[in-house]
Amino acid sequence: MLEEKKKLLTRAELAAANGGDQLLVKSLQMEINVILDKENQMWQQRSRALFLKCGDRNTAYFHSKASQRFRRNRILGLRNTQNIWCTEES
Repeated sequence: MLEEKKKLLTRAELAAANGGDQLLVKSLQMEINVILDKENQMWQQRSRALFLKCGDRNTAYFHSKASQRFRRNRILGLRNTQNIWCTEES
């Protein structure tokens, strides 16, 4: 449907350049814009539906990386002045 309208618009523009109907060109341009808007809306809705269905596939990856960083950044113990490893507060 869109391709047909584009072909009609091309013909109408050529005719308008030779003194044809400018209103037909404007009308076809508006129809093409409406079709493109509907197509854009359809793709946005499809994208949102897929996101809601599948979620963000990177979430598990980033969660594991954050958890790994948390485990790596924890302080499990300290060496005191006598160079003894301490794991409990004293």
